[in-house]
Amino acid sequence: MELKYVNPQELKQVWNQIKPSLDDISKLGGDWIPEDAYCDIKLGKAQLYLGIKDGYFIGYIVTQLIGQSLHVWAAYSQSHDILSEGLTEIVEIAHKMNAKEITFSSYRKGFEKIAPKLGFKPYTWRFDC
Repeated sequence: MELKYVNPQELKQVWNQIKPSLDDISKLGGDWIPEDAYCDIKLGKAQLYLGIKDGYFIGYIVTQLIGQSLHVWAAYSQSHDILSEGLTEIVEIAHKMNAKEITFSSYRKGFEKIAPKLGFKPYTWRFDC
């Protein structure tokens, strides 16, 4: 699988393909809506990468540089583990952006087991007031 960067000027061409799943992801938790991602990608504050395998779209990853961390804002695929399959390329992207770490947040319990296998360490527990 390869991750193909989407130029912000071309975002409109792929938006309808990713928006429904972004909407689903945003409803799982967090304080954002798909339009927030659209604006940040369009303004160059976030990056969209399409997962391409054998010439076919299999999912996407949205990243955002926050300080010295490359944050994986969203990752989605119906048929592949796009985060683990794309991790090598995400690391390369992080190096190019001079990021010192890669972070992600998830409300999914399964990531408590998966994340350490990929090399991630627990970092933050949050209490909303």
